[in-house]
Amino acid sequence: MKLSLLRGKERTFTLLHALVEQIFLHEPDLTKFSQELTEFEAVPDASMKGLSAEVDVLKKELENVTQCRRLIKPKTIKATPQESQFCKELKDLIQKYEGDLSLLSKRCDEMKKLYSDILVKFGEPQDLDSQELFGWISSFICEFRKACVDVMP
Repeated sequence: MKLSLLRGKERTFTLLHALVEQIFLHEPDLTKFSQELTEFEAVPDASMKGLSAEVDVLKKELENVTQCRRLIKPKTIKATPQESQFCKELKDLIQKYEGDLSLLSKRCDEMKKLYSDILVKFGEPQDLDSQELFGWISSFICEFRKACVDVMP
């Protein structure tokens, strides 16, 4: 249940307002925590599944380029200097992108692991879509800031 939906007799005062009021009284510096979570506001619909799918697409595309390179690889006897240079540059470029893709894949795997750890830590099901979780966080941050403005002395 959302804290901003639980209201008392006064319809504009919610449980979230009461929480913010207590934070102001006992730990006023804590009201600034939402400033550390701006990433969630920027991308509330970010998707770990979407990111993984994009990385997989890049892998397949790079595999296609590598296969095409094999097809156009010039025969050593018949190749012109320009063809040889092109093939060398293409090979170097493919190697560079393979390295970049490898790093990207590792970072993606790390992010999936961190996301999984977050789900475990907060008792959420492992199949919870990141868009849903990030949306909740973004919504809470927005509502928390509004409550801070309403309650601020």
